[in-house]
Amino acid sequence: MSDLTLLILLFLMTFSLSSQKSISYSLIFAVCLVVSMTMVAAFLTQLYKKDVHSLSASRLLFCTLSMSAIAGVTQLLLGAPVETVTLSVLVLICYLLITRISYQYKVRGESRLVNTASEQKKRLLIIGAGEAGRLFADRLRHKKQYDIAGFVDDDYKKIGLEIGSIPVLSEIKLLKSTALKFQVDQLVVAIPSLNREKLRQIMQLCIETGLKTQVIPSIEDLVNGKPIHQTRDVHIDDLLGREEVALDETKLRETVTNKVVLVTGAGGSIGSEICRQLIRLQPKKLILLGHGENSIYLIERELRGLTSIPLQCMIADIRDADAIEQVMYTHRPEIVYHAAAHKHVPLMEQNPYDSIKNNIFGTRHVAQAAHKAGVERFVMISSDKAVDPPNIMGATKRVAEMIIQQVAKQSDTKFAVVRFGNVLGSRGSVIPLFQQQIANGGPITLTDKRMTRYFMTIPEAARLVLQGSSLTEGGEIFILDMGKPVKIIDLAQNLIRLSGHELEDIPIVETGIREGEKLHETLLGEQEQLLHKVFNKIYVGATQSCTQQELDEFLAVILQTPVEDIKGKLLSFANQRQRVVAESRG
Repeated sequence: MSDLTLLILLFLMTFSLSSQKSISYSLIFAVCLVVSMTMVAAFLTQLYKKDVHSLSASRLLFCTLSMSAIAGVTQLLLGAPVETVTLSVLVLICYLLITRISYQYKVRGESRLVNTASEQKKRLLIIGAGEAGRLFADRLRHKKQYDIAGFVDDDYKKIGLEIGSIPVLSEIKLLKSTALKFQVDQLVVAIPSLNREKLRQIMQLCIETGLKTQVIPSIEDLVNGKPIHQTRDVHIDDLLGREEVALDETKLRETVTNKVVLVTGAGGSIGSEICRQLIRLQPKKLILLGHGENSIYLIERELRGLTSIPLQCMIADIRDADAIEQVMYTHRPEIVYHAAAHKHVPLMEQNPYDSIKNNIFGTRHVAQAAHKAGVERFVMISSDKAVDPPNIMGATKRVAEMIIQQVAKQSDTKFAVVRFGNVLGSRGSVIPLFQQQIANGGPITLTDKRMTRYFMTIPEAARLVLQGSSLTEGGEIFILDMGKPVKIIDLAQNLIRLSGHELEDIPIVETGIREGEKLHETLLGEQEQLLHKVFNKIYVGATQSCTQQELDEFLAVILQTPVEDIKGKLLSFANQRQRVVAESRG
């Protein structure tokens, strides 16, 4: 407005000095001319665009001189004296430069203040404009460290509306462009009712933005009293898209409630999760057995804060047959979950005798003690490494399966094996290793970029083990449906993005396949078939085991085998005995 006023005065002066027309006529003519000339000049020079504060010094000077020249030429064409034109052009140049430079300093100063404030505030974009999203936004509204940019939602009818004065900006599929447009710092997924597959899809969109992402509590957590604003970081298992299995609670409670239950390896990843899930089934007593006192202490302390069920901690080594028998006879468990095992493939390659003692003879000690003590049900946790095993760890797990099958033939105890693949986040898995490497700035090391593995979450694995214990009739090998195999490199790249880094920030280095590793794991051997499905994601595969005599002869000599021959002898026995009954019952 001040620019127009100045131009009108300059042209009015020109017309007054060069024309005998009245001042009122000159004023009207000057206004019309200046307005039209200003529009042309603004279009040609871009000086009057709203982003003038971003113009460079050379561009600003060019635009100022161009506009002044247009004004000067126009005055000369109207017959103004040269002296008047020169004076008006100089005044115009000085005015334009001074006002523009001042404006730039003002805007940049304000920008610095805004940036300083932004450093203290996180600009959030909430995914989900439903009731949970609204409640979450209300809880954060008065927290000074957050600034809510808006919502995104799949309900197109909500787009353009405001929820509690916060706008719904776009559909979820436009997440990346929306986050960029509104300069978002962080994403929050506020849809607690999401199924696992939909959550996986949204997580992939979040990863593409490169922004830190958090998730509000699930419906189950909210019902149990967890505050809606208590968000968690995205877990890698959010990307699996595996639906949680609805268990047969009635059958489980019939199996477990008011029973004495023993868990071996209770301090480990799977064993401790089995314990957590057992306490909601109200066993009469829960016995936590392990050889590491610290891990048993930690799980006992955790469980005591969650239940009043009697807990008994036993520090014992499954390789000690007498100690295991004493535990069985003293506490008389009715159900045993055998989760204790050595499972680290490369380490077991270097320690074959200890692997055999623990995984094979330890399993034999626990199974025989359970048989003698009259345990009702016994479930051993196995691994996909036991399928056509090329390594010591897998072979020991396969022989352990054979031991359970043989004991099952002679016992009233219902023995069963549950076989599944890798468990995300368990001790010794790649996830904790990758996370540590990312925290250290890289590189991430993986043995081969082509490598794939089956994965499931620790809670899912534990649930299916419990369900298997309620389904066994004795002698089964339960094989869990692991879904589709996952490429390890995809897992590594997703972890990098979830950690807030770009792929270029953390290099990924191939180190070569280690001794005993497979490029791809399977849950069934080459000659194996599933017999039938007994529950959602639980199948039965009947492996024809060796005879008791063959097993006894092998166990009698394996620990006396020279170290250079022990792997070959172990693999030969484990693989020759993998004959599966290929009979289908539906």
